[in-house]
Amino acid sequence: MRHAPQEYIGRYKGKFDDGYEACREWVLPRMIQKGILLKDSPLTPINPMREGTYTPADAVRPWNSLSAEEKRLFSRMAEVYAGFSEYTDAQVGRIIDYLEESGQLDNTLILYCADNGASGAGSPNGSVNEGKFFNGYPDEIKENLKLLDKLGGPDNLLAHLIPAERFEASITT
Repeated sequence: MRHAPQEYIGRYKGKFDDGYEACREWVLPRMIQKGILLKDSPLTPINPMREGTYTPADAVRPWNSLSAEEKRLFSRMAEVYAGFSEYTDAQVGRIIDYLEESGQLDNTLILYCADNGASGAGSPNGSVNEGKFFNGYPDEIKENLKLLDKLGGPDNLLAHLIPAERFEASITT
């Protein structure tokens, strides 16, 4: 689950309404421009696994095939994830500021390891309770929609995978 103050989540209201595929289309060039990725880095397919290596129920559905309710839910999940990411960055910045102000930064080795990548554990329907999924009870869109305004947790996977091909904890071959 991802949590962040509503003020951070609110900064991203509407930013993902065009969908995860559109987000990927503008994120990749920005990452290339900033030198994070090589200039010939490709946009990976939304379902990179070979036919027969996964069940169709695990496939990410194209944005234009989703219902209006699904789009609303997944946009909100992406807003929460983006707010969480920014909030985390701000907190790490506070630590670095403190180290600098206290004269300890030059004498400090910082290892920043995060396990906050996009996870496939919620299935293509997303999840507001991964415990349900791991116990064989995948979330249903109708149930998740009831929690739309309370979300401070799950992420919208596909948009947050750039440049990876698969989900956190997946082995890419």
